[in-house]
Amino acid sequence: MRFKSSLIVTCIMNNKMNEHLINQCLKVIKRKLKERNMTYIDIADIFSVSENTVKRMLNAKDIGFDRLLMLAELCEIQLDTLLTEAKQRPKLCNYFTPEQDEAFYRMPNLWHYFSEIFYYSKSPKSIQKENDINELSTYRYLRALEKLSLLELLPNNNIKLLVATPIGFSSDSLVLKTNIARFIKSTCDTVVSGEKSPQHFMWVKPIRMPLTLFKKMNEELVTTINKYTEVAEIAYVNDLTLPEFQTTLVGHPLDLGDYKDADIIDIDEI
Repeated sequence: MRFKSSLIVTCIMNNKMNEHLINQCLKVIKRKLKERNMTYIDIADIFSVSENTVKRMLNAKDIGFDRLLMLAELCEIQLDTLLTEAKQRPKLCNYFTPEQDEAFYRMPNLWHYFSEIFYYSKSPKSIQKENDINELSTYRYLRALEKLSLLELLPNNNIKLLVATPIGFSSDSLVLKTNIARFIKSTCDTVVSGEKSPQHFMWVKPIRMPLTLFKKMNEELVTTINKYTEVAEIAYVNDLTLPEFQTTLVGHPLDLGDYKDADIIDIDEI
């Protein structure tokens, strides 16, 4: 389902947040260019464009990711460093209440319905038409969401949302745990199937090491994944034509249960 990624991340950036973050990135870039004493004319010569094009580029809320990356490279600043300096986001994160989480866990169809309204800005009428449900069912979905204090039900099945992004599931969420288990099963089924392509990757490695070193390795892995996630959130989060990839990072004490190596016994031949 298209809304599955919202189960794993604690919040989803909306368009205004993307524009705000890109604007902050451009402010950082302009500051770095000034520190390097680079003028608009200098940049225009490097990119082989006009000075006016450079001015528009450095003030465009919808600047392309490729150009943003080129400007970052021109300033000799890593993209993850640029994002770190530019970020001015609200504190993470508002969470669904235990009552809301329990309702979504008990009725996955209700979570799907709410996701279509909340994350994809669909109207109750369009959801009704797309899913071929009757008007009474639409009312019942909306009434259930109203009882959970997620929206206010207005006449003619119109609504007013009572929550806003960023919002997501807490770490002890029943919905989150259920879907993580489903995603991990999907990962296992996929990688064990033997299918090979540039999009398939698996790395399973038992490692004997001190706990302190294990923790340091985990921190570095998470930092790397977060770096690319930040890039994706700015450049690609609203492009539904792109493929989705499942990345599962898991580490735990090794426990093979009752498994043991085969006994070494006398053999006659091999």
